[in-house]
Amino acid sequence: MFIVFLIFLPISLFSWDLQKEAIFKSTNNPNFVVIQVDGEVLDFSTNYNFGELSKKEVLNWKSGRKGSFVFDSKEGSFFLDSETGKALFLFGNLKSHPIDTVSNACVNRDGSTSGIVDCGRETLKLWDSYLNTVSQKLSSRLPERQQKLLDVSQKAWIDFRDKKIKYLQNYYNRSGTIWQIILLENIVEVTKKRTIELESFLGF
Repeated sequence: MFIVFLIFLPISLFSWDLQKEAIFKSTNNPNFVVIQVDGEVLDFSTNYNFGELSKKEVLNWKSGRKGSFVFDSKEGSFFLDSETGKALFLFGNLKSHPIDTVSNACVNRDGSTSGIVDCGRETLKLWDSYLNTVSQKLSSRLPERQQKLLDVSQKAWIDFRDKKIKYLQNYYNRSGTIWQIILLENIVEVTKKRTIELESFLGF
């Protein structure tokens, strides 16, 4: 389940990590919109929050309305409406996460061992950045007591992550670039798992 918030974003202010053509398909009711990305039809919740757009405007959108599916590690995922320049923010897990898509495209451009290592490092940066984004968005929606609990939880996770990375670095301290790739994949997975865990709470 996804929660979608519509806000105005000046396009010129952002450089996206990922952008794909997308098509608005329908509104099942005021709380749901259907969007097609790469041939995949996705059903999102609006949570009745239309931001800069009125509910009436969204309900009057015609099937085939063009836009873009956009991801930025500092903002998140959203459908950017071509006509109005306003965005439907998507909170929650996608079947194929945008960062995975960016990472796979990077490896496809340069599949050499050194290229894969560089892609792994860039992927880790994206997950680190997006983890901060998700954590901040989640915290802003919580009452003060739950904010403090989230902060305690996140600090405990960071301690766990640092210790696990130290262990992984020691375990994979072997000659050969292939071990750098395996090490990076394991480190990325630690941060990715935590990010998706927190991201899932944004869907409620």
